[in-house]
Amino acid sequence: MKKVGRVFSTIFLIFAIVVVVYVAYVVIQSKKTGKEVFVVGYKPYIILTGSMEPTIKQYGLVIVKKGDFNSVKIGDIISFDEPGVQRHVCHRVIAIDDNGLITTKGDNNNSEDLGNVSESNFIGKVIWHNNYIAYYYNVYQSPYGVWKAVVLPVVVIILIIVGVHLLKKREKKERNIRSNIKEEVQEDKNIEEAEETSVKNKRRKSRAKGKGKHAE
Repeated sequence: MKKVGRVFSTIFLIFAIVVVVYVAYVVIQSKKTGKEVFVVGYKPYIILTGSMEPTIKQYGLVIVKKGDFNSVKIGDIISFDEPGVQRHVCHRVIAIDDNGLITTKGDNNNSEDLGNVSESNFIGKVIWHNNYIAYYYNVYQSPYGVWKAVVLPVVVIILIIVGVHLLKKREKKERNIRSNIKEEVQEDKNIEEAEETSVKNKRRKSRAKGKGKHAE
């Protein structure tokens, strides 16, 4: 069980590093170019409102897969450019008409969105979300954000990994010491038993000689 736990903790740490670096890279590239940046077809977004609560909370992180418009089905959460407004929206598909136009609605909204989503303003599907990782994005926007949101967490994770490695090394060393002590104790015990056996054998031989003399 301990081995399984160590494997899962290592996988989690690697995943955390990948997510942090990935989000930071996309945000930095988006700021530089002023354009949508998809890495191998995926892009993170921060949800700025509570319209999708409780599924996706305000400032939650979503990963959008740049996908096929024709593959969208009712119940999917999709990302799209809101008609007439320069902003991205992530809402749930509640209807698709015969012409393929999509009607969306936020889970926490009382009414459906104005305007339909077509292939022209469709961005992609939400394939993953997390309501806590967005903390790093908010920190990134603050002064020295890159250091606090990217470098510092990576350093902390590396220190954790190094610390775990050193603890494992120390545990292994202690196990070896305990094993050596047990071996030494066992060896001393074997020596004592051998000495006792030798003494007993000498006594038996001595008794046997004594009996032989009396018999003569």
